[in-house]
Amino acid sequence: MRRTRLAALGVVVVAAGAVGGALVLGSSHGPRRAPPRASRPSTAVGRDLPTTTALSSVLTPTTPTAFSAAYAAPASPYTVVIDASAQCWVMATSSSTGKVVWTGTVAGGGSQSIPATGDLTVELGAPTEVTVMMDGRPVQLPTGYRSPFDLNFRVAA
Repeated sequence: MRRTRLAALGVVVVAAGAVGGALVLGSSHGPRRAPPRASRPSTAVGRDLPTTTALSSVLTPTTPTAFSAAYAAPASPYTVVIDASAQCWVMATSSSTGKVVWTGTVAGGGSQSIPATGDLTVELGAPTEVTVMMDGRPVQLPTGYRSPFDLNFRVAA
């Protein structure tokens, strides 16, 4: 009876170690996407009562690769918002001038708004840890993306 209990305890310890090891190794390899966030309604205040409208559809990439993707941007000013679930460094650059618009680290639970006009490249150091919105539209990263990842917002010619 004692041997059976020791054998059972040994099996449990080995199984727990294997599961724990798989979880640790599994979380450090390959891209992990943050779960998609529910679209948030935006409210426009009129003269008398606020009017709520649903946000637009998902912004899908054109010409995606493992390390970058292009997205259609409006000719008018727009805003890119980065919401981080864990720490992520970001560098946003004006594609036409090469000037850095914003660079820094977005802390987990934090958010950064980047106003832009024209073409903008946003480099994400930890793309699995963020969700990105452009003018209230969720930005979809392509399947199999890698780190670092460039989001290239391009105004149609």
